[in-house]
Formats: sequence, structure tokens, C-alpha cells
Amino acid sequence: MDICFVVDLTSSMHWWLQTVNAKMEEIIQDNLEHMGEFARVRVGFVGYRDYDDNIHPVVHPFTTEVEKIK
Repeated sequence: MDICFVVDLTSSMHWWLQTVNAKMEEIIQDNLEHMGEFARVRVGFVGYRDYDDNIHPVVHPFTTEVEKIK
């Protein structure tokens, strides 16, 4: 299973990012638990920022190393 998170990283989301991070971790963990020990899960991440930010977008390609995305 491939899971890709697309997250708004603009300044208006500042107060929500901790909640978003916790939910992402919860989604990943729930899928790993429900799919069983032989599941193959890859996780990717795309974060978009304000136009005037230097790094736009933030991209982490799909990986089986789930801890890197967490």
C-alpha cells in the first residue's frame, strides 16, 4: 500500500501542524497494524508552502522506511 500525505505548510497552518503530524502517525500506525506483519507499506510526503518561502514544495518520495516520514 502506498500512502502519500499532502499537507498545507503555509503560515496559516502553524497552529495545526502538531495535530496534523499526530494524525499522520496515527494513520500510518493503524494501517501497519491492520495489514499484518507481512504488509508492505510505503509512505510519501508533499508539503506546500507560501509563495514567498524559499523551499517550495517539500517532497519526500515514497519509502518503506516509515520512520523517515514520521
